[in-house]
Amino acid sequence: MLAHLKSARRIGLAIVFVAVLITPGMVMGTIWVENAWSVFFFGAIPVAGAVFGGNQRLAPRFAFLTAGTAALGVVVAGNTILSTLVLATVAGLVGLTAKRGQQSPGIMMTITLGFLIVSPAVLSWRSTGEQITGNMLVVVVFAFILGGGLWASLIGFVVRKRIPAGAQPVTLDSHVVIPYALSLFVATGLAAFGALTFGTDGLGAWIILTVVLVVQPDTASMRAKVTSRVLGTLAGGVIAVAALAVLQSMNLEHDFAQLLVALILIGLAMSYFQSGPYWKYVIFLTPGVILMDSNRVNDQILVAELRVGFTLLGAVIAVLVAVGVKSLASKVHYSGS
Repeated sequence: MLAHLKSARRIGLAIVFVAVLITPGMVMGTIWVENAWSVFFFGAIPVAGAVFGGNQRLAPRFAFLTAGTAALGVVVAGNTILSTLVLATVAGLVGLTAKRGQQSPGIMMTITLGFLIVSPAVLSWRSTGEQITGNMLVVVVFAFILGGGLWASLIGFVVRKRIPAGAQPVTLDSHVVIPYALSLFVATGLAAFGALTFGTDGLGAWIILTVVLVVQPDTASMRAKVTSRVLGTLAGGVIAVAALAVLQSMNLEHDFAQLLVALILIGLAMSYFQSGPYWKYVIFLTPGVILMDSNRVNDQILVAELRVGFTLLGAVIAVLVAVGVKSLASKVHYSGS
């Protein structure tokens, strides 16, 4: 009974955390800049990952890093080669931080950058309806991403005593870190180039998301991650389609009710972010993000199905690249010794 109460309390706190996390963005999106909430949320997620992942001291730093890389992503958006190089380079550098076990918030930062590059933010002033473009878009995106990150840092500081102690960072040797970073660089680059070249209407960002999450420093962790990611995504996709069908039958799609369901699902996912197991995190996160991100899409069920398909494609790319890079690294290490 006590275990169930603790679990319910953890889930409740996570839902409240996510609700508070996105509130400023929702308010600014309503009165100032349309769609501001989505950019604000992208800035908050990597920092929230640092807070819940036991890297609270890194949270403010990642607020600025995420804002800076996001602004760079906006600058190069539209140029396939530059966008691919920027995203792949960021992923590779994040991989190198695994030497100190600090790659987790960097992975979330890379996902944010991937979404902003493959599915650029479309923002407009509420007062005039004019779309924000050019240098002003760079400034606005930087400001909202930074604001989201600093807000998440502040919330994390306030509730720090209620967050369970995270696992101690696992330091890794260079012969493990370098192939991991190279795998992230190559796999992320391939995913980004494919998504940008073949025009996936922004859905290709899910390939990038899967790649950077599935690629792991060691084979055992990657095997477990792939299994959890694939099975969790399939189950989460089914939940998303079922939820959308119910909402549509009640004429509640494209409405606050859909965002509320998304909020609850993402809150449930966050409650498993640190405590695990990972497949439960994925099961709830997948439909939550689908419902939140597709709120304005016409054929939401088709989009949900495509996202699941792109996730599976990303898992295949990640496995093939990681296996190839590690095999090559083993041969080089063997020859050198």
